[in-house]
Parts: sequence; C-alpha cells; structure tokens
Amino acid sequence: MADSNRLSKFVLEELQANRIGKEFAISLIKKINEREDIAIIGMGCKVADAESYDEYWDLIVNKKTTIKRCTSKRVDLVRDIFPKSFTNDERKYSKGTYFDDIDMFDANFFSMGEEEATMLGPGHRLMLQTVYKTLEDGGYLGQNNEDNKTGIFVGTNFAKDMLYSYSGIELRHYGFDFTFEHMLGNWSSGLSTKLASILDLKGGAYSVDASCPSAAVAIYNACMALKSKQCSMAVAGGLMLDIVPIKRMGGSGSMFTHEDNVISRNYDSDPGGAYAGEACGALLLKPLDKALEDGDRIHGIICGASFNNNGANGSFTQGSSEDVKKVIITAIKNAQISAEDIDFLEGEGIINKIEEGLEVSGFIDAFQTFGDKRQFCGLGSISPNLGYLQASIGVLQMIKILMAMKHETIPPQCHFSEPTEMVNFIKSPFYINTDPKKWEKRGDKPRYAASYAYGYGGNNLFTVVKEPPEIPHSTVEGSKELFVLSAATDKSFDKYIRAYIDFLSDDSQEVGLAEICYTASVCRILRPECRLAVVADSKESLLKILKEYVTEGIASDNLFIGIMPNHSMEINRKKTRISSKDKELYELAQGFCSGNDYDFKELYEGRKIIKCQLPAYPFDKASYWTKKRNRNILKILMNNKQKG
Repeated sequence: MADSNRLSKFVLEELQANRIGKEFAISLIKKINEREDIAIIGMGCKVADAESYDEYWDLIVNKKTTIKRCTSKRVDLVRDIFPKSFTNDERKYSKGTYFDDIDMFDANFFSMGEEEATMLGPGHRLMLQTVYKTLEDGGYLGQNNEDNKTGIFVGTNFAKDMLYSYSGIELRHYGFDFTFEHMLGNWSSGLSTKLASILDLKGGAYSVDASCPSAAVAIYNACMALKSKQCSMAVAGGLMLDIVPIKRMGGSGSMFTHEDNVISRNYDSDPGGAYAGEACGALLLKPLDKALEDGDRIHGIICGASFNNNGANGSFTQGSSEDVKKVIITAIKNAQISAEDIDFLEGEGIINKIEEGLEVSGFIDAFQTFGDKRQFCGLGSISPNLGYLQASIGVLQMIKILMAMKHETIPPQCHFSEPTEMVNFIKSPFYINTDPKKWEKRGDKPRYAASYAYGYGGNNLFTVVKEPPEIPHSTVEGSKELFVLSAATDKSFDKYIRAYIDFLSDDSQEVGLAEICYTASVCRILRPECRLAVVADSKESLLKILKEYVTEGIASDNLFIGIMPNHSMEINRKKTRISSKDKELYELAQGFCSGNDYDFKELYEGRKIIKCQLPAYPFDKASYWTKKRNRNILKILMNNKQKG
C-alpha cells in the first residue's frame, strides 16, 4: 500500500499546481489519513491450567503462577527415544509452564481416523482446537462460515523442530518408512495451511517465524492483509510447544541457566530468573466498520501498530532503546492519540536486568515525547505467571489486555517486590501495579492499552488497542424462538446441555433469547449425530425445559431429541440446506432432530441480531501419540510396499 504521507504530499503538489481545488484536496487528505481500525471479534487460548480466556484471566487477576516442574506424564511421551539417564532423573525435567495433555485430541470431531490423528503433530492439533474455539467465539462457524475469505496467520518457533520434532520421533518409530503426505502435514508451513484446509478458510494462509514476536508479527501481518483487502477476516495467533521439555535436550534448560528455586520477577530489583512456557492462542480480526455492520461482538480494537528492527544498533541478542522509542512513537501517531491516553502497557517479559533497562528506557523516552505526566500508565508482563512464552507471547499479551478492558481492571504484576534500579519509575510515566485496580475512564475518552514484543535479531513491535464501543443487546422477550444444539458424541452432548444450563442460570449474562438462538443455529457447526431442539419464549422457559430433561428425564412438548450415531459428517463439507421460510418452529425442530439441515438465517431476516458469547463445544478427547512399531511388522509392511 502507498504511504499516506507521500499521498498527502502528492495531493498538496496537485493543489499548488492548480490541478485540483482546495476543498477537494482537503477531503482527499482527510480520507488518506483516516485511521483504519481493526476489530477483534473472537479469541481463544490454552495455557497450562487454563482452557479458555476466562480461566486465563483468572490466573492473571489472582496473581497465580503455573510454573512448576514438568510432570513425568509429559516426559512419558518421549521416554522411549532418550537415554534413561535423562528420562529417569526428574531433576532433569525442565521447570516452567508445560501442557500435560499434548497427546489429547478429538479426532472424530475433526473427521480424522486414528492413523491420521496420530500422525498429525501435537502443535498442529493444539492450534486446530484453539483456532476452532476462536471462530466459535466470534460466531463464524457452520452456516456463517460459508463462502468466507478468512486468512490465517500463525506465529511459531521453527528452531525447536530443528532440534527435536514430533516428525523426527515418528521417523524413528516407523523405521523411516514415512509417507510424504504425512511429512507435509507436519512441516512448519502446514501449521497454518493444514488448519485452512480442515476449517475451510479461503483467505490465504502462512506461518511466521520472527523469533519471540512471532505471534505479534502474525497479528500485525493479518491487520495489513485486511487493510489491503487480501482477506475479509483473519485468524492470527501463535504457538509455543517444546516437544522435549528435558534440560539440555529440548533447549529449554540451556536458555535459562539458573537454579530451579528462583522466583520470576519482572521490573524488580531481584529478577530471579526466567522459566520457559508453552501456550497457544488466536484472535479473529475484521475491519471495524464491517464488524459493526455485521452485528459482531467486539472484544477490542487495534487502532495503531508499528514494526521495526534494530539493524546494527545493539547486538544480535540485545535490544536498542532508541529503536524501541521509534517504534512506539510511530505506533502511537498511527493510532492518532497521545501516549498519555494509554493506561496500561504490557511489556515483552524477558527477565533480565540489562534487557529490561533497555526496554523500559525506550518506553520512557517515547512516552515523554508526548508530555511530562508521571506514573499514569501501569506496566506489566505475563512471564511471572506463565513463564517466557517465546513465539506465543504476542497473542497472550493481547488477550490479557482485552480481558482487562472487559473487566475494567488494571491487572496486578505477579511476584513484584521492589522496583529495579535500572530506571527511575517515580520520574517516569509508568508504575507497577501490585493488586487488581479499578480501571477508571478519563471522562468520555475510551480506554487505551498497548503491548510491546521483542526478539533476538532486533525485531520490535508495538500495538495500540482501544476498548470496544458499547453495543446494546436485545433483551426483549415474548415471541417464540427456536434453540438448537448438537454434538458428535453422547458424552459431548450431555456436557454441552449441562454447560447451557450453567450459562442460562448465570444472571450476569445480559443477552436475549433471540441472540442465543441466532448464535447457536447460524454461527455454530451443527452435527448430525446428536441433536436437540427447543421452542421457547424466554430464557427462563428454555432453562426450565433443559433442566427438567437432564435432571428428571422429563421431555416437554417443546423439546425434541434426535440421536443418530451412524450418521457422521466431514467438518468442512458444505451442506444442502432446506428453506425455513413458511415453516412452523415446531416443524423445524422436529425436522432438525430427524436429520434435516435448514437455512436458519432465514428465520432472522429483517432483524438486527448481535452475536453473543455461548458455551464452548466440549471436545471428546482421546490420546493420539506415535508408538514404536514392531520391527517384524515394519519388515512385512516394507516388503509389501516393495512388491506393490
């Protein structure tokens, strides 16, 4: 895209040459410099001890930490390919934040057989389920995902796979008799393209390795793709997974060379030391004006960003305060605000005095170019809670900021004790918040926050986020609506119904019945195996019918059930839908539970419905992990292959 300054200069030159009029020139310059905001309309994440962004926020706001010794259960997955001197000595298990369930996956839901699911790498599976949750949160699954132009941009650390990878383990287990197709599915590029294929996303897909800012760069690139109309929506996020969390084996021990009894503290006089962390997360992005037009639920707005590199300043592994300053000033100017409008800044989180000094000095210099106001902006990081998340930091930073805005709370900094002597916080724009604090608004101005990401090699990325506008929900009830729910297995079906009972019992959910029914029928994938439909005229009546069915086995005249275990579906298969026009709700409910697929969008024509947050689909997971093949079986397979 052309630079706005150059375009403005060209317009002024045309005005001076009398080739265009003054009023037309002014209108052109205003249009050229108009800010293009990007709405965040969906999000999903997974970290140790947190399966959702609500659970993640609970960790942050309550100053909890998930840092601990990697469990033997996790090491069991790679135990048979390493010397016993490593795997039998728990002191050599890395300490940090590690997933305990990277083998668990709902293969049936994603239309995969056992072999395909086992061959697909655990990082791909984690990201697939997280991206699904993100699309689900945004309301762009099922009928609402058809004919999409959604891009997918995923940040990750490819270097880990150069040391030890799931494909490498599989090669050993399979005696190097490994199909090219399976290899392709686990390559780094497949992290995004495989997801695009499974979820039928058509807006372009690629993976990003920009060291620690990888997820932040993926989000930045997604915003650029939206602004240049390469896609209409974009999923962007990142993944960090260390397949071998054993000291001196997977690299996690060599990067963090301190004793395992230290406590991680950012911006502290006693930083302790950093621990590695695993996480994955994603955002669903869309131009703000289109999100408002389409009735999307908006978590926050990206209103400015900037991306640069230190070049020859500093060293390959050391930051540059001057370039930090430059990237921040540019981003804030792009957002068309002052630094003094920003109430909270999420830092990069590397726990090292020198690097923190360079980083925060750059923050101070940049903010002070906009004014000399002191200690108005909270400064924080997630490393003491979750460890250093490397390639996934950027997206977890963003989700933390969005949740802070939702709850109107400046988040506390975990483990903070005494401020570092590397900078003078008292004379700076920043302070460290130690307890959850009410995030007050400044008059009529919206709340603003920002995040900073940095990585070895000198990449700096600064993003400014604005709170979303208040969009009133329709709570008017009285007319009958059709509620539908489906699942792939009996286990998921039962959990899903119970999740809706909990949701409807929560008085804090300020959404109307129409919004619930619209989101459930139009914005979710509707499976054929287990189906439920209810005709209700209020949330209370819907809750009563579901409760009676689950707790007492009472089937209301308004409740319909269809169990068809022999039916199945390809998750990305396009359905032929029957028109719902001129049909009674009871007829639609009965037909749906008999296996018919309807165009439920037609029920809401002419009505302005806002998508709402609903319970997430409860995956029915099982263990899928590569195992050593019997050598005799391998010989038979190879002989058969040669004969064929």
